[in-house]
Amino acid sequence: MNYTNKGNKATKTGFGEGVLAAAQKDKRVVGLGADITNSVGMNLFADAFPERFFSMGIAEQDAVATAAGLALSGKIPVFSTYGVFAAHRANDQIRISVCYNNVHVVIGGAHAGVSVGPDGATHQALEDITTMRVLPNMTVISPCDATQAKIATEKAILECDGPVYIRFGREAVPDFTDENQDFEIGKAQLMRDGTDITLVATGHEVWESLEAAHMLEHLGISTRVINMHTIKPLDGEILKKAADDTRLIFTVEEHQVAGGLGGAVAEFFCENHPIRVYRIGMDDCFGESGQASALMHKFGLDAAGIVNRVLNEVGKDDLSLFIPKLGKPFSTYPKGLYTYKVLYNGYDYHDESTYETCYDTKVYQHYINQGKQGHAVRETLARSLHDHFISHALYNMLSLYDEKDVIGIMGGHALSRKEPGYRQIVFLSKKLTEMGKLMVTGGGPGAMEATHLGAWMAGRSDDEVNEAVDMLMPSPTYKDEGWLRRSFEVMERFPLQSEYRSLAIPTWYYGHEPTAPFATDIAKYFDNSVREDGIVTIAKGGIIYTPGSAGTMQEIFQDAGQNHYESVGYASPMVFMGKEYYTHYMPAYTLLKDLSDRGIFKNMILTISDDNDEIIDAIVRFKEER
Repeated sequence: MNYTNKGNKATKTGFGEGVLAAAQKDKRVVGLGADITNSVGMNLFADAFPERFFSMGIAEQDAVATAAGLALSGKIPVFSTYGVFAAHRANDQIRISVCYNNVHVVIGGAHAGVSVGPDGATHQALEDITTMRVLPNMTVISPCDATQAKIATEKAILECDGPVYIRFGREAVPDFTDENQDFEIGKAQLMRDGTDITLVATGHEVWESLEAAHMLEHLGISTRVINMHTIKPLDGEILKKAADDTRLIFTVEEHQVAGGLGGAVAEFFCENHPIRVYRIGMDDCFGESGQASALMHKFGLDAAGIVNRVLNEVGKDDLSLFIPKLGKPFSTYPKGLYTYKVLYNGYDYHDESTYETCYDTKVYQHYINQGKQGHAVRETLARSLHDHFISHALYNMLSLYDEKDVIGIMGGHALSRKEPGYRQIVFLSKKLTEMGKLMVTGGGPGAMEATHLGAWMAGRSDDEVNEAVDMLMPSPTYKDEGWLRRSFEVMERFPLQSEYRSLAIPTWYYGHEPTAPFATDIAKYFDNSVREDGIVTIAKGGIIYTPGSAGTMQEIFQDAGQNHYESVGYASPMVFMGKEYYTHYMPAYTLLKDLSDRGIFKNMILTISDDNDEIIDAIVRFKEER
């Protein structure tokens, strides 16, 4: 998901708007202040309903006790003050008068975190989550921006039954969530998906974590971001899924890591799902006076600080306890499949010279320098481990599909972007993808690239597809200047429609050919034999053979052999695209048809056509009749 800053706005303002909205709906809502009404966002309510607002002076203990009495009398009291005063100075009254009696009092804690800035350590609430979440019956909420603060506050007042503590900041920060967001107290929000690490953040740190995730993505680290807006009750379901899907968990908060969000998350995982957890926040220290941005940076709470902490820790995941660190420029245990953003990390298409410094090129140069066979023991081990984990991720992805919906396209390596056949394959792949098929290729240029472009353009109009192909044509082959740059220009012009995917299975054996970036999921191997065997094995829905040369002939007869013996479970269609080519120039279809007719090759499901609709019909008919 993409989140855009609508403009900076203080979360205290959102809190105040939420109180006002609730008061307009329910006359039982009353407000209490402690002589700092404007500073804590209660001025909107006080101005609108002066007869329902009580200024208690600098007497937080009395205010809380009074609020408890009002709740017992049938009112819905909202008391707001600085978080340090609410959580500590009035803690006894909150514990006994409010929580022990389990009455519905909403307490707003302003000036959360070091971003209060110049007010300094005495006014920076850094321990309030800890003292509030340990109290029985208390709900603790920490919204990520002003919009969410308004929604959370209104819901806390009108929908909760017992004590509620809402913490928020003073400074204007990015306001980026939607007014119509699906917000539920106790149910965290997945702000961004990722497969390597998870950042579990609360409050303004959600924005900083999203910014950090964007930076980490460019470093090849796929980062999930969770907005844990409710710290008590904690959403265990989303945490369990994060532990299942990613390697490391980081908590991020503008608060002490001891007892805060980090403490709550660590406690949960200790009891439910052991995984390594790193806590980013204030580490047993007080804040100080200074500008908000300077303090956030000093204490490592801004996006750059989060990135630095992640980079310092990513090598310490659980697998490192069992697998030696082999000092290679590639991960020996990748968590998931590659994406173009990972392979081309470091490449800026505005400056094509940067291709030489991107991740994919560095790994290929290492591969060449070490020898394609990897003679050294450590090199051989590293490559084997890498390929093993890629295979694991590959089959995890394939498990999401009906195996008869996995369709391979092979051959056509030399097909130019200018040739009509390229455009034909783009439209063929587009239509099959829109029908729910997963298109699979070897991830190289020519027909393979056309396949992934078609899948990338799924859901778009024919005019848009033609425009995309036209944009690519000035660089017809991967050997021509601008080949990769034009691909990135197309992706920028036509962003991916998120529900569509395609799978490429390239290798560094052919690393001199750039991997087609239009593929959303890339299982890149060192071992070339794994790739060749993999596509003909997993494409249970059939393989479409475009005009190819010797390598394609090898793949055709390997596929025919598997079908004859049904060595991978059952035979699947072999569809030849190009009547003239496969009956005269390279008569593989003619030979297989003859061998099949004479009963020498069994289980042949053969089709030959130059028409996309006929090819699609052969693929669809097989699944329907199987």
